[in-house]
Amino acid sequence: MDLRRFEDQSLAPWRNGGGFTREIAVSNGADSPFDILWRVSAATVAAAGPFSRFEGIDRTIVVTAGKGLVLVTGDDRVTLTTDSAPYAFDGETAIDAHNVDGSTIDLNIMTRRGRFVHAIKRIQSVAPVTITSQQDVTILFFCGEAEISAAGTNTTAHNGDALLDIAKGDVVRLSAQGQVDAYLIEIAQSHLR
Repeated sequence: MDLRRFEDQSLAPWRNGGGFTREIAVSNGADSPFDILWRVSAATVAAAGPFSRFEGIDRTIVVTAGKGLVLVTGDDRVTLTTDSAPYAFDGETAIDAHNVDGSTIDLNIMTRRGRFVHAIKRIQSVAPVTITSQQDVTILFFCGEAEISAAGTNTTAHNGDALLDIAKGDVVRLSAQGQVDAYLIEIAQSHLR
């Protein structure tokens, strides 16, 4: 397992040039670095503008910091806050984003349709939490400070850190002085192949 610190996550420009995202973990196809098989990243949305389009990609986002984000698709408007459920959509969808009040940070999960699927679950608990990885790719993204016990080692995760390389069957225990706030991201090969 590898705890990727927030400051060690590489910055990558948005496809449409409108900003930057921090790449937490990514798997690209052999043919091109732009052929995303799956990607987990955290983007800062500082100004209104369109989302980048990703053909053939299934996406899910969650707002992890800020007052909120309004997504506009045609006549439909969806407001996402840190309390909202994860929001799933097709990467081809034309979406314009507007901040509610100041910049936001949103966690993005992308998977190549027909090849991979993903799930994301919010963990909020005042008790210690034990997680057993069920998939080949499991990632924990932290929205606060938490103590991690795994594979005989102990460390502390801070806001924006991510625990990577959690193998199938690995057991991770989380605890905190107050509430544990994290997102469990699981990625698996699609059965549609």
